[in-house]
Amino acid sequence: MKRFYKIFNSLLLIILLSLFGCGEEPTPSLFNSVPTGPIGATPVITSITPSDSARAGVDLLTIAGSNFSSDINRNFVFFNGRSVQVISASTTSLVVKAPKLLSDTARFEVGKFKVSTLDAELYSNEVQYKLKPVIFQFFKFTQFQKPYSFVIDASKNIFISMTNDLGVGIGVKKLTPSGQLLDYAPKGSETYWTAMRFGPGGILITVRQDNVRALFQIPAGGGTPSTYVVLPNNSAKIASIDFDANNNLWVGGNNTAIYKVKPDKSITSYNFTGNITALRFYNGNLYAIVKTDSGTLIQSFPIDANGDLGNPSLYFDFSKSYGSQNVNAIEFSSDGDMFLATSDVKNPIIIVHADKTSETLFPGVLAASPALFLGWGSDGYLYYTRAQGTNPSTGEQISQSILRLTIQKQGAPYYGQ
Repeated sequence: MKRFYKIFNSLLLIILLSLFGCGEEPTPSLFNSVPTGPIGATPVITSITPSDSARAGVDLLTIAGSNFSSDINRNFVFFNGRSVQVISASTTSLVVKAPKLLSDTARFEVGKFKVSTLDAELYSNEVQYKLKPVIFQFFKFTQFQKPYSFVIDASKNIFISMTNDLGVGIGVKKLTPSGQLLDYAPKGSETYWTAMRFGPGGILITVRQDNVRALFQIPAGGGTPSTYVVLPNNSAKIASIDFDANNNLWVGGNNTAIYKVKPDKSITSYNFTGNITALRFYNGNLYAIVKTDSGTLIQSFPIDANGDLGNPSLYFDFSKSYGSQNVNAIEFSSDGDMFLATSDVKNPIIIVHADKTSETLFPGVLAASPALFLGWGSDGYLYYTRAQGTNPSTGEQISQSILRLTIQKQGAPYYGQ
């Protein structure tokens, strides 16, 4: 009997093995191929150039390292969690544009860069970095304050002609480097001044908004405005002024002449018919923004050794390149770049280089609102008045402010003071 059970158990084992051992392979599971470690090589950051800091929204950075993708679209760079634009890529280097700051009131932002790729599961190591503002809101005006022209003295004080929200003049205010807004000159016969320049002895020479033929002066240290000189032509209208290297004051407007006022207040006229909206002396030449029926031109007038004005030549056809936008003010950097404040909402400041090529200043960084006036401080910053308005893309309200721009170059010499 025992032998019978042993034979039976053996046959049963053979049958079971044949049933379960020789069947089809089981259906593969989706989880069978899940790796137990990271997918792909993890990117690594070894350095960022320029080191330590860069201008937000403007400068290009080079991130050096390893395990990046040569396909630009397979790399992802982040700064403080914000996506960063990748300009070019290789397996060991990524060129990116420094991200913008979240606010134009920020003095800088410290954060960390990190990289990921589509080929890797993990992020790279993080590298700390500092973003510096190219635009800083130096002073925000209230809704009851409307700034117009301004001028900056050697001590970095900004003197601003202002009205209230009803268009009534409130005189000239002094904005100190620490941001204090102080009274400097009470309202005189003007509503506001369209142009102001410091002259010899610290007097402030001013031009009225209604384009009368007189120039006015505010005494050194502030006080009540009074008449400086009156142009001989009864129909003359003054819109803009600037001093040359010999302290001659050049005067332009919608006239048949450009005028020179010498330090002794004697006046010489030079024939030129045109509507001059802004003047700036630079490197032996007088530059004029001239508004015509067909557009806006920038004319250059040489000044000879005797201090006389030569014949004009066309320096730059602004309207041909940028359309019918008004040019409100003109400034120069020390290396010959011309900066133009315009009424263009999207591109408020245009740079015209010495070779006559041109470009928008900080595209996509400056708020979408016209630039009303420009001035270069002795601290190397370019200041401008931003008009109040509404961002056409976002509907965001834009405050009227004086903004400070980091251009990384000095302004051209300022004569007269």
